[in-house]
Amino acid sequence: MGTVCPRPRVLLSILLESGLSLEKVVHASETFFAFFTGFALIEIQDASAPPDPSTLESLAQMNQRDYPNITRLMPVMSGTSVQDRFEFGLELFMSGLEQMLERDSSGRRVRVAEE
Repeated sequence: MGTVCPRPRVLLSILLESGLSLEKVVHASETFFAFFTGFALIEIQDASAPPDPSTLESLAQMNQRDYPNITRLMPVMSGTSVQDRFEFGLELFMSGLEQMLERDSSGRRVRVAEE
């Protein structure tokens, strides 16, 4: 993916300076690191083993009547890369934080302090 996870103390510093409550800082940082770790594990798994043919066959044979939503989304799901999904998720996470700040903060802007 080429993305480097920021050091935890830098992320915590940014979140603390943003004006979020301490509880939201904890939740946001844990969510970010769980998200990042999940994608790192996916990337490791993809690099170490090809997809299981029986899983691919099962997905291809899904009944459209029983699983209409999944079968409708399969062409899109199979056409997106891990990088695309990671970038979308990161953008979604950042947008959510921004909205939370707009609702909760006193309007202070985030300034990143280099450590």
